[in-house]
Amino acid sequence: MKLSPNQVGEVFLSQLGNEAVALLKQGDFRVLADRFGYALAFDRDPASAIEEELNACVAEFQAKRMDTAPFQPSIAVKYFKPNETNLFAVVECVFVGPQSCPVLAELFVIANGKEKYVGLEQVSLAA
Repeated sequence: MKLSPNQVGEVFLSQLGNEAVALLKQGDFRVLADRFGYALAFDRDPASAIEEELNACVAEFQAKRMDTAPFQPSIAVKYFKPNETNLFAVVECVFVGPQSCPVLAELFVIANGKEKYVGLEQVSLAA
């Protein structure tokens, strides 16, 4: 998703993080994929890939019978110093997923010249 210059601030990026989390919690994988894409989809349908990754998190969580310490869901925006990879920012979204599974969803903002783009990078088990 292309961002305008006034959409790269912490408040706006946090709102995008909240939107992504809400869509994940609702199981609205198609809307999430259409809005943000999915970097780790590879040759899979992005919506199906997101759903598979979320289900894999829950399965791993259950298999390890992890005893999660209480954690506070959070949205954190972190900016990168100028770099060769064109990474501008990351939005780290930690939330309680299905079956109390702690989930980390990451949105990355990429700079391509003066243009900025945001996309869903990864859905994984939160540490």
